Amino acid sequence: PTDASLYALAELSGGQVMASGFGGTLLVSDDHGASWTPRELPVKASLYGIRQLSSGAVVLAGQAGLLLYSTDGKTFAQWRSTGKAALLDVSETRAGQLLLVGNAGLQVLPMIPFKEHAK
Repeated sequence: PTDASLYALAELSGGQVMASGFGGTLLVSDDHGASWTPRELPVKASLYGIRQLSSGAVVLAGQAGLLLYSTDGKTFAQWRSTGKAALLDVSETRAGQLLLVGNAGLQVLPMIPFKEHAK
């Protein structure tokens, strides 16, 4: 499906699988990996982390502190950039925060801005 380097893989609720990688590559499979469809993204930065939140929204973490989000798993928007250091993974806490890890160490962000954008 692509010649690009891939850095992250995640199975989402409903059995959908996403793979992300170099230059903004995002592939989605609805058949457990038998076939893949590329998704268009608003930026071409490399993506290193994929996380589905408890709300069902999907967050992608990447190059230059980039965070992208989708409420439908099909269209993604830039949520924010946390700086110049790459974000390698993202996790959701029970307290409603995002934990981000990357080249600048560990960061904690409230999800309030994300919830506002996700409406």
